[in-house]
Parts: sequence; structure tokens; C-alpha cells
Amino acid sequence: MTKEERIAHPEADVIGGYLQKIDYKEAWRRAWNGASISERKKVLQLPNFDNKMFLEITGIDAKKELKNS
Repeated sequence: MTKEERIAHPEADVIGGYLQKIDYKEAWRRAWNGASISERKKVLQLPNFDNKMFLEITGIDAKKELKNS
């Protein structure tokens, strides 16, 4: 937690953290960034994978990002 988060959520010291609310697409971005290249490639290998639909749902252009990495 950052200093600002600790100040805003003093209960975190007692309960060991706090529930952080993030946007759906931000959650996808964090998961995608935390995935290895091989894990990302597995997404493209899913049956009936549609990059356009994945982009619409997650905000991530998987094929473009894998091409650049």
C-alpha cells in the first residue's frame, strides 16, 4: 500500500489490508501485464479466439502487444 492509501484506510493496519475497487478493464490490464509471454500466447490459441472481441471486452489488443514484445 502507498502512504496515501494507508492514510485513507487506517483500518488496513488492523485487518491487514483493504478492498481496492478498480475498473474491469484495469483489472484485465493488471492480469495481462502480470502474465508471461507464453501465458499470453496461450490466450491466442484458445478455440474461437477473436482478437476484436477480446479488445472490446478487455481494452487489450493481444495480437498487437504480442507482436511488439
